[in-house]
Amino acid sequence: MHKRIVTLLAGSILLAGCQNLKVPYTEAPVATNFEKTEQSKLQSAAHWQQIAQDTAAQLAASLPSDKRTLYIRQSAEDSKFQRAFNQKLMSALIASGYAVMKHSEAMGSVTVEVKTDYVKWADRAKRDAVMGEITMLTGGLWVLRNIYVHGSPGAAMMGAAVSADAYFAANSKLAKGSRPKHELVVSVVASDNNRFYANETNVYYTTEKDFYNYASQLPASRLQVKEN
Repeated sequence: MHKRIVTLLAGSILLAGCQNLKVPYTEAPVATNFEKTEQSKLQSAAHWQQIAQDTAAQLAASLPSDKRTLYIRQSAEDSKFQRAFNQKLMSALIASGYAVMKHSEAMGSVTVEVKTDYVKWADRAKRDAVMGEITMLTGGLWVLRNIYVHGSPGAAMMGAAVSADAYFAANSKLAKGSRPKHELVVSVVASDNNRFYANETNVYYTTEKDFYNYASQLPASRLQVKEN
């Protein structure tokens, strides 16, 4: 028994020493995580309205006070998102007091162009931890599990009467499901022939099922049939 205790103590000391030992050289940089940040997930056209209004506010803060005439460039290849976003952005800019022109030739106008890039990642970690796990047992009956992972069982039991409400309130901000593998990069550039006035870029989560909303509309291909 005495030898066993000595062996365990020696092993603990050895492990502690290994943890404090820093390896000075590696064959490649060691991967580290960034600090936690939050990123919005696009789940409805109403969200497009919100980000259009936010983008208009960003442009207003960047554009010189004497640049009040704008032209929003549009293309037949724009995605469904781009077409809708352009219209919502136009409405937000007009509401902010800007004159949005139909043609780019207007004297002194600044051209606003919306560009999107759809990014897909091969793998992502599971969703971040939330306050407990709520599960539906049967119709209308839910069970909240693991609510004292970061607290005492006693404290969890004291709040049992309102635990479900607390769960939904604490986690309502978090998107359901695993962390999305698909992201949409939205860049809005304002420029004229001489200079760039603004370049606002934001990144949003989306889902694979919604890809068709963000994919550019490729021009139709024309096939030429040769007769024999």
